[in-house]
Amino acid sequence: MDPFKLYDPVVVSDGYLNCSLDTLQTGKPQYKAALQKELDLPVCDDVQLINFIRRLDPQKGLDLIVKAVPWMIVRSEMSR
Repeated sequence: MDPFKLYDPVVVSDGYLNCSLDTLQTGKPQYKAALQKELDLPVCDDVQLINFIRRLDPQKGLDLIVKAVPWMIVRSEMSR
């Protein structure tokens, strides 16, 4: 198999649905709901869901995300 196709979300399904630039806006809420269900979280479309898929190493910038979370919460509450 072509190495570029190995992780192509248009070709390879992750068990939820395949996605492309054409289906990104409609597929994103479906992915989010599926992940919330899988993690036993309430399925809510009006809350932020943030993930960090990297090794937990200081050079990866996790400290910046931790510092930004309070700001993101305030911004999220202001937009409601």
